[in-house]
Amino acid sequence: MLTETKAAAALGLFDGVHLGHKSVLEKAVGYKCRGFVPACFTFNNDSLENKQLRKIQYIYSHEQKCRYIRECGIEDIYSFDFEAIRTLAPSEFVKMILVDKMNCAAVVCGEDFKFGFNACADVHELMRLCKTYDIECRVVSQIELDGLRISSAAVRSALSLGDIAKAKSLLGRDFSIVGTVFCDHRKGTKMGIPTLNLKTSAPLRLGVYASNVAIDGRIYKSITNVGKRPTFYDNSDIVVETHILDFDKNLYDCEVEVVFDGFIRDEKRFDSASELIEQIERDIETLRLF
Repeated sequence: MLTETKAAAALGLFDGVHLGHKSVLEKAVGYKCRGFVPACFTFNNDSLENKQLRKIQYIYSHEQKCRYIRECGIEDIYSFDFEAIRTLAPSEFVKMILVDKMNCAAVVCGEDFKFGFNACADVHELMRLCKTYDIECRVVSQIELDGLRISSAAVRSALSLGDIAKAKSLLGRDFSIVGTVFCDHRKGTKMGIPTLNLKTSAPLRLGVYASNVAIDGRIYKSITNVGKRPTFYDNSDIVVETHILDFDKNLYDCEVEVVFDGFIRDEKRFDSASELIEQIERDIETLRLF
């Protein structure tokens, strides 16, 4: 359904909403002074699993991504199902999505934006097609940080190395995981080290991290293990387990945000639970020095 107000839309997947993405989003917001509603075209994470024949390891959940997009000043987010539009020709994408669905008067994208069936069209084709409908098209150049091109791939690389400081500099914010605490097998509780369990798709290096958790306006130091828990399981899914220091409240089914401070050590398999407990106690002492 066509909206009454014209939109100025940022176009992209925006995984990570890093500094490069923010530059695109903020330029779309800049059109608000001309009476256009700042909007964003993106995809639902669950509908797009592969890109260029590679499985995407999303930096954030779709909900967390949208939260950061809105923090940039975007008012309307159009989250499309990839399968529903992936076969559209470039001209169909512009007419059916940008014109008919979003009522765009202006669009903003990065210089590597691709669209249409099999990503066959680039920004030059976008500018040509937008001109047909009198849509202003603005292409934003990629930016660098210390000689490194800012991209989602660069953020993923930093996370996979456990380089939280580098990821933070590329994102322009602390790296964190937001999720609902779920009840697992309560092994941490049985060992006297209760944990908050979260799920993530982020390509984090498996291991132990210094972290923080905000609860009721107060920041608590915490220690977080991201891994497959090899001491207890042979082939577990990756789970984020966070132990909050000096805290004993039950947070099951609560939404929490775990903010990562730095990498402490790689995950490893121990011969017994008692050896694991001893190592965690040493990790906690290390954490208190952060």
